[in-house]
Amino acid sequence: MLTIHFLGNVLKQNFGNTGAFEIYYDGDLVFSKLKERRMPRLEEIVEGIAERREANGFKYEKPKEMLPERLRMQQ
Repeated sequence: MLTIHFLGNVLKQNFGNTGAFEIYYDGDLVFSKLKERRMPRLEEIVEGIAERREANGFKYEKPKEMLPERLRMQQ
């Protein structure tokens, strides 16, 4: 999960300023910054990918908590 958080920050820094930030899974659009006019939340990315995986026959079990405990305590 830490890797996803780190990767998200790197992508946000590098691509967020261009105005174009789109996430695709298996050719399907999961999130578009141009369409939504904002950066995605982690939950949106995970749920969007899960929906596309389930549509393709993969079973997805949502974790009990989306954020690590150290980050939940900050909210």
